[in-house]
Amino acid sequence: MTGVSLPGGFGADREVSERHTPRPGLRSQLNLLTDLLAERGGGGVLITVDEVHRNGLNDLRELGTTIQHAFRECRNVAFVGAGLPSAVDDLLSDEVSTFLRRADQRHLRTVRPEDVAAAIAVPVRDAGRDITPGPAGRRGRNRRLPLS
Repeated sequence: MTGVSLPGGFGADREVSERHTPRPGLRSQLNLLTDLLAERGGGGVLITVDEVHRNGLNDLRELGTTIQHAFRECRNVAFVGAGLPSAVDDLLSDEVSTFLRRADQRHLRTVRPEDVAAAIAVPVRDAGRDITPGPAGRRGRNRRLPLS
């Protein structure tokens, strides 16, 4: 109720507003998304972070807290992070990132260039396309792969 009027011209108005306007954050947005997916019959959210590094510790703390809440609330959320072993070790020693210490860790071996070439070429060929063998096996980042 924001106002009252009485017979005889007497009355009062009062305006009520939120003292602190809530801002949407990572947790509320993740909750909205997982609720929407659940309403539509399932599905989940996979959160991936590549090149984890101590420089992003504050962001990872926020992410970790959000993920922990999501797990406790039985939300359909998964997390995958990747980084160099020394960078991951730095993060594991942080007292706030306990969710990382409890995570299932997988240590990957060095990938041979021929395995990289196959990982690129096989799905392309399985899709009925072709890829020239040269670029698929070259080292380097952000190379264009000519498809035909």
